[in-house]
Amino acid sequence: MSTLFGGHQLSLEYLVRNLLKLYVDIKFTADVLWSIGEDTRIIQEFIELGAKAKVAVSEIMDTETALRDIPEEFLDPIQYILMKDPIILPSSRITVDRPIIQRQLLSDSTDPFNRSHLNTEMLIPDTELKVKIEEFIQFHELQKHGEDLNLQSTKTAIYQLILQC
Repeated sequence: MSTLFGGHQLSLEYLVRNLLKLYVDIKFTADVLWSIGEDTRIIQEFIELGAKAKVAVSEIMDTETALRDIPEEFLDPIQYILMKDPIILPSSRITVDRPIIQRQLLSDSTDPFNRSHLNTEMLIPDTELKVKIEEFIQFHELQKHGEDLNLQSTKTAIYQLILQC
């Protein structure tokens, strides 16, 4: 299980299984429409929708692979992405990514975790965490080449499964 999108629990297996089912259903529907002589524009729309489902499966796999090894403390609690410039909010003492909180402060000048007054001058750089994140990124970039080969073989296996359906 992965925690994504505001703390909701999502299972990679659940998402992939349902997107594969969607693709198979779309492919079947396009085949039926073709066999009954339906307008080719409608069939083309179904085929394009099926292609989008395949891309979505690939993107989910990429995201899950990228996020599975990232320590929780390196992820922004608002958008659940890897922080590049972590800062500490002074009143709640929660660490977030600077660009994300700056964007939020454009419309609301409060700490999103306790509603205390907040402005950009009050943000405290978390230099220790930033160094840890940079070391983590450098370490994983060195390993990336070998993992890309494994990820590609996993994608190939899923595409073969899609084609068999």
